[in-house]
Amino acid sequence: MEHLLRINPAQYEVLNLLSCLNRDEDVKELKDVIIQFLNTRLQNEIDRLWDSGMLSEEKVASWSHEHMRTRMLMITSLWIVLLFQMQIIL
Repeated sequence: MEHLLRINPAQYEVLNLLSCLNRDEDVKELKDVIIQFLNTRLQNEIDRLWDSGMLSEEKVASWSHEHMRTRMLMITSLWIVLLFQMQIIL
């Protein structure tokens, strides 16, 4: 069964920008910029969670002992995995 890839308008714009890149060095530089952008968004979200009290040293320490399935943990974990994968893949 064939699966169609659906992209949103933002992804389409990025693809259009990529068509202008001719050198491997340009692609690497763009990847670094995207990683930094996502890292900044992740850090801002972590800061927001920390400031709101939803995230604390105790909470982080408890993750090593518990299996938690909260929305906050899933979203944070997803961002961390995404950034980790991008650094490996990119």
